[in-house]
Amino acid sequence: MLYITTRGMDISTGDPLEQATPYLKALSWLWGIGPMDVIATQNMDYVSEDEIKKKVQQAIKTGLHLVENW
Repeated sequence: MLYITTRGMDISTGDPLEQATPYLKALSWLWGIGPMDVIATQNMDYVSEDEIKKKVQQAIKTGLHLVENW
Protein backbone atom coordinates (compact mmCIF):
# COMPACT_ATOMS: atom_id res chain seq x y z
CA MET A 1 0.00 0.00 0.00
CA LEU A 2 1.19 3.51 -0.74
CA TYR A 3 0.06 6.42 1.45
CA ILE A 4 0.67 9.86 -0.08
CA THR A 5 -0.06 12.87 2.11
CA THR A 6 0.73 16.49 2.83
CA ARG A 7 1.16 17.94 6.28
CA GLY A 8 0.67 21.57 7.16
CA MET A 9 3.17 21.51 10.00
CA ASP A 10 6.67 20.12 10.32
CA ILE A 11 5.61 16.73 11.69
CA SER A 12 7.51 13.71 10.42
CA THR A 13 6.23 10.20 9.79
CA GLY A 14 6.71 8.32 13.04
CA ASP A 15 6.32 11.41 15.23
CA PRO A 16 3.84 10.79 18.08
CA LEU A 17 1.73 13.71 16.82
CA GLU A 18 1.28 12.04 13.41
CA GLN A 19 -1.55 9.58 13.79
CA ALA A 20 -2.63 8.62 10.26
CA THR A 21 0.36 6.42 9.38
CA PRO A 22 0.13 4.05 12.37
CA TYR A 23 -3.63 3.73 11.85
CA LEU A 24 -3.31 2.97 8.13
CA LYS A 25 -0.46 0.52 8.74
CA ALA A 26 -2.65 -1.35 11.22
CA LEU A 27 -5.52 -1.50 8.74
CA SER A 28 -3.16 -2.64 6.00
CA TRP A 29 -2.04 -5.61 8.09
CA LEU A 30 -5.56 -6.31 9.35
CA TRP A 31 -6.91 -6.48 5.81
CA GLY A 32 -3.97 -8.52 4.52
CA ILE A 33 -2.63 -5.80 2.24
CA GLY A 34 0.87 -6.03 3.71
CA PRO A 35 3.53 -3.38 4.16
CA MET A 36 2.88 0.29 3.57
CA ASP A 37 5.14 2.95 2.11
CA VAL A 38 4.64 6.62 2.96
CA ILE A 39 5.36 9.71 0.91
CA ALA A 40 4.72 12.85 2.94
CA THR A 41 5.45 16.48 2.27
CA GLN A 42 5.73 18.52 5.44
CA ASN A 43 5.39 22.14 6.51
CA MET A 44 3.09 23.01 3.61
CA ASP A 45 1.21 25.75 5.53
CA TYR A 46 4.26 27.89 6.19
CA VAL A 47 6.13 28.10 2.89
CA SER A 48 5.83 30.06 -0.34
CA GLU A 49 3.93 28.91 -3.42
CA ASP A 50 7.26 28.17 -5.13
CA GLU A 51 8.40 26.02 -2.22
CA ILE A 52 5.10 24.12 -2.29
CA LYS A 53 5.62 23.36 -5.98
CA LYS A 54 9.15 22.12 -5.25
CA LYS A 55 7.91 19.89 -2.45
CA VAL A 56 5.15 18.42 -4.62
CA GLN A 57 7.59 17.77 -7.48
CA GLN A 58 9.95 16.03 -5.03
CA ALA A 59 7.09 13.86 -3.77
CA ILE A 60 6.24 12.88 -7.36
CA LYS A 61 9.88 12.04 -8.04
CA THR A 62 10.05 9.96 -4.85
CA GLY A 63 6.85 8.13 -5.77
CA LEU A 64 8.04 7.31 -9.27
CA HIS A 65 11.34 5.99 -7.90
CA LEU A 66 9.51 3.93 -5.31
CA VAL A 67 7.16 2.23 -7.75
CA GLU A 68 10.06 1.36 -10.07
CA ASN A 69 11.40 -0.82 -7.26
CA TRP A 70 8.10 -2.47 -6.24
